[in-house]
Amino acid sequence: METIETQITQSDRLEETEWSFTALRNHARADDFEDIVDDAYVLELPEEGAVAMPESLGETAQAELGGGSGVVVTFNPEISEQFPSIRLLLPGDPIFEVLIREAAPAEVDNVEFVCGQRGESGSSVTRSSQVAEAKEATVVEPAVTSESVKNLLGGTNSISDVDDAEQTVLTWLSRLQTAE
Repeated sequence: METIETQITQSDRLEETEWSFTALRNHARADDFEDIVDDAYVLELPEEGAVAMPESLGETAQAELGGGSGVVVTFNPEISEQFPSIRLLLPGDPIFEVLIREAAPAEVDNVEFVCGQRGESGSSVTRSSQVAEAKEATVVEPAVTSESVKNLLGGTNSISDVDDAEQTVLTWLSRLQTAE
């Protein structure tokens, strides 16, 4: 989830379409919410009214921090359990799905998706730079085609090269097959 959080909250494509994330640590009331400031954001929407909000928010995180013009969100389930009015952005949430569609380009440069499919006659592995094709696969591992973007995600993890990613996908497929 950390990778998804980083990719969404720091997406230039989202910023260009007027979605913006402000970390709560940069909010005027950050001191009042010390426990969550590093894991929650105010998400400003490109259009007012793009997300339905209850008329009476009362003393919720949305009312206190969102200021009526944003939605307070987190990628951390523990935060949303502690503060139920903070929206948990995970796959399946309508805002998450819109953000992913906006942030993900149709085709990616210097990255290929190694896609594994399981079929009746066995497993197959293909490579594609098309995001749509990756969505149809049983398992997918992103891989770099250029060493210059290998550490694209930052931190201690780097993206595999195409051959290593293919081995990873084949391993996953074999594990799926033996699990059945």
